[in-house]
Amino acid sequence: MSEPQQAANRSDWGSLLDAYRTLPGVADELFDSKGRVRPVWQPFLRDLAALDPDALDHALARGSQYLRDAGVFFRQYGPTDSTERDWPLSHLPMLIDAGEWQNIATALMQRADVKWWVLGDRTQAPSGAGFALETRMATSRSFSSLISSANVMRLAGFFRRFRDTLLGMRDGDGSRVAILTPGPLNDTYFEHSYIARYLGFMLVQGADLAVKENRLMVRTVSGLQPLSVVWRRLDAEWTDPLELNESSQLGTPGMIGALRAGSFSMVNALGSGALEARALMAFMPRMSEHLTGQPLAMPNIATWWCGGPGECDYVKANLERMTIDNAMSTRLPFDHGPNVVIAGRKTDGTAVDPAWIDENGPLLAGQEIVSLSTAPALVDGKLEARPMSLRVFVARSGNGWVVMPGGFARIGHSAESADISMQRGGAVSDVWVVSDDAGPVDTLLDTGGGVPKRTQDV
Repeated sequence: MSEPQQAANRSDWGSLLDAYRTLPGVADELFDSKGRVRPVWQPFLRDLAALDPDALDHALARGSQYLRDAGVFFRQYGPTDSTERDWPLSHLPMLIDAGEWQNIATALMQRADVKWWVLGDRTQAPSGAGFALETRMATSRSFSSLISSANVMRLAGFFRRFRDTLLGMRDGDGSRVAILTPGPLNDTYFEHSYIARYLGFMLVQGADLAVKENRLMVRTVSGLQPLSVVWRRLDAEWTDPLELNESSQLGTPGMIGALRAGSFSMVNALGSGALEARALMAFMPRMSEHLTGQPLAMPNIATWWCGGPGECDYVKANLERMTIDNAMSTRLPFDHGPNVVIAGRKTDGTAVDPAWIDENGPLLAGQEIVSLSTAPALVDGKLEARPMSLRVFVARSGNGWVVMPGGFARIGHSAESADISMQRGGAVSDVWVVSDDAGPVDTLLDTGGGVPKRTQDV
């Protein structure tokens, strides 16, 4: 580890940065390449350093208490069972300047930016937008004055445009919009129920629906009522036991027939999950050139599908800097499968046989080993550098793509580990996009009756 160079105003941070060490050769989101605190962080750190230990403890407790009172949890799976676990909030937000964020937003609509790299795409039934909102609610309670003075961009506008888009897709016959969930045993069910309440949509499971004369209907106390828009949060395989996985007890028989007949619209279209396949990342640069005439300026991490002889030979010749895993895996690069090969070694530590790669080439994809950048996490009152990744949300509206001005960051549980998965102890941090002005006040929360202003700041 390397010691950050002394910034001219280092004393402004008090003891906050005493334990902060960047990693050699690894980009850091707090310090720039010259060891200086990035400008976007400086006002926040000064305000944070001004809090005495008791005030800081109380601030963090307010955020944690909100999550407990709201019942925010995710389901953690073990070898034989699952348990509900408190939402693992990393109280310190991740700060990004609005100008840099605009580059990211533009990049995600065209994949064009040179400072960030894409680890993976989530198109099947993307989760996390509701958790991002709840994380913002908790952070606004911990740092209510700081979030206001920092001119953090609000999230409500994103959700408003998405909600209005779904409502605009209805048939105009009084039909409804619904969110299709696998049910309470799903690891993100809390998010499904929360976002349904926030947007004012019905939350339904497959058993709540029926198909009548190729029309998708929802069972209500008043009888069957038509649905014309379904936001799918259920993996495609399980949506219809008549045409897909016949063992599914989560879907609705006949749903695909009704969709094929055009009687309702499905957001997160069936088949969109194919875009998550790891091997597809090898073809994204050429696809971009072919479809848009432009290169990907926000690149993927370098990926090779081992089904091509030239690509397979290249991966074998560079084993020491490769991760090799299932070509059709939808896991992120740091969430390895059971047969992963890292730097030429299998999980038991033995060297991989190149003949195995030849034999299984079409089933494998190689990816260059990369290091995650680090970001500050608050540990015992001081900041420490932890590996991080950013999850950003993009939705289609009637006027094109819209990007949530924020999201959340996955934070590793230790400085040495790149494992940022919540299932393995990782935490989640709010993402603040810091602007020069406060921007318009916008909220989808019911503020009648005196909801505190800090709540409106989401």
